[in-house]
Amino acid sequence: MPTPIPRTRSGLVPLLAARGLRLSKRLGQNFLVDAALADAIVADAGVTRADLVIEVGAGAGGLTQPLLASAGRVVAVELDRGLAALLREHLGDEPRLRFAEGDALEGDEGLHPVIVAALDGARDAGFERALLVANLPYACGTPVLARLLRRDRAPDVIVAMLQREVVERLRAAPGSADYGPLAVLRALRADIEIVRRVPRDVFFPRPAVESTVFRLTPWPAAEARVARAAADVAAIAFRRRRKRLAGALRGAVSEATIRAAGLDPDVRPQQIAPEGWARLAAATAEGA
Repeated sequence: MPTPIPRTRSGLVPLLAARGLRLSKRLGQNFLVDAALADAIVADAGVTRADLVIEVGAGAGGLTQPLLASAGRVVAVELDRGLAALLREHLGDEPRLRFAEGDALEGDEGLHPVIVAALDGARDAGFERALLVANLPYACGTPVLARLLRRDRAPDVIVAMLQREVVERLRAAPGSADYGPLAVLRALRADIEIVRRVPRDVFFPRPAVESTVFRLTPWPAAEARVARAAADVAAIAFRRRRKRLAGALRGAVSEATIRAAGLDPDVRPQQIAPEGWARLAAATAEGA
């Protein structure tokens, strides 16, 4: 039978110390040590037995355990070898847990094979939805989200926690300092909703930044193709965001193509709305 892992600071810190586990700033390890908040995040996602849930960065199981209490299956990925051993020791007997030790960003699609298999096989396995619910590690959260949103088969819903600055980049509007390819991708691929602001003192160790729980609801797969193409063109331009659009895209997209997309070659990349990037990507494809 699974044996619970402490979910509070007073219980978890001595356990980690006893096992000689030191947290890595490089990996962005900040564990949620507020059990009520972890339970609330599971409720925010509306997890039921009909759902397959993917968790990236299982850590010490603070979120994994309430997910297991609600989901039909949990697919958890953890890179840290010591934490992986802890999770296997305590939760390895749980039949609804599929656990993978490794980097969430390594695989043929830039995602761990267990994540890809879970997303592609959830319906065939009898689940109504495939969700991602996670306290995403700061070190990999942004690329994980971007790669999920680029997939035709993205999660049905993503409820995750990340540092506030990244969430602001996801929802940034054209013309703002935070606006860039990530905002373009998100705007053309999924709705975003801020669920709750999270104070720093619910984590161990206490991070230097505040966090936000947010919900992404991806649109149908056809939107993924549009979003991918638009974000790819935007990424080229934003490497030289101080230049005018024609200069930022020089060598990649002609000025004639920019005009064909109904855009002004003299504006800067951050002034182009997501729909403009989509038109430019389509015009570029037609001229290829």
